[in-house]
Amino acid sequence: QVLDSKDEAAEEVTARAGRLDKHIFCGLPSAEERAEILACVASKVQLGADVDTAAIAAAADGCSGADLQALLYNAQLAAVHKALDKQERGEEGGEVVVGQEELLGAVGELRPSLSAAERRRYDKIFAEFARTHASAPQEEERGAGGEGAQGRERRGKKATMA
Repeated sequence: QVLDSKDEAAEEVTARAGRLDKHIFCGLPSAEERAEILACVASKVQLGADVDTAAIAAAADGCSGADLQALLYNAQLAAVHKALDKQERGEEGGEVVVGQEELLGAVGELRPSLSAAERRRYDKIFAEFARTHASAPQEEERGAGGEGAQGRERRGKKATMA
């Protein structure tokens, strides 16, 4: 059965004891993580020398990885239109290069897939879950850095709770 993450009734059913043995809350990426995601999704796109992915990532607060991919595609589309306009005018430089201007324009038009109200709601659900299910992290739950769920939570990462 596929459940929509925005379906409150489905959340209540799956949150009951014994329904699922692990609950995972995947929070939105930090600015640093957004910059890494942008670098990954931009690997197939020619970026201009002026592109500052850290600045774009900072401006895209509240965006998921999918939102960032959409941002890049919108910026690429703007770059295509810019290149076509140059070709029509007979100007040189008609190649498709995504620059800072296109990325900032795309950020300005982007709406994150989760509203601020939805983000607060999910944070509240996770906080309540963490409060009622808090336990010491098991050895197998430790991340690559050797820290457990509580350490990841302190850094702003939401963790798997058994």
